[in-house]
Amino acid sequence: MSLDAVISADLVKTRAEIAALSSAVAIARSEIAGLNTQVISRSAIKSLQRIRIQPSVNNVTHVYHSDVTISAIDPQKTIVLVRETLNEADVSTRRDCEILNATTLRCSSYGYYVGSSNAGGGGLIDIQVVEFN
Repeated sequence: MSLDAVISADLVKTRAEIAALSSAVAIARSEIAGLNTQVISRSAIKSLQRIRIQPSVNNVTHVYHSDVTISAIDPQKTIVLVRETLNEADVSTRRDCEILNATTLRCSSYGYYVGSSNAGGGGLIDIQVVEFN
């Protein structure tokens, strides 16, 4: 066998290996691009629920609460943000919400009478339930 034939056969083999490697690199780049898109588009927030309520009134205990049903969440990965809308008489109240279980919040308003006004009720509570991945 001549030297030219050996070189030619090795050249053909090398070109085939290069083509196979180029194809494998192209496939890997495509897979990486797909994963990159998933990583970039993935948010830290899994779900967000917005609710507006007015707590129920109890003129005996001056503690007003409402249990609110929400879509199921993982309580260990969830925070509740509360924003209150106050009436003029509501300056003596405190409002909050707590997670009772995966589908229930208890939103409360604590207050007392100011003159003839019942400060504990009346205001709205805006709630955001934020569940993280």
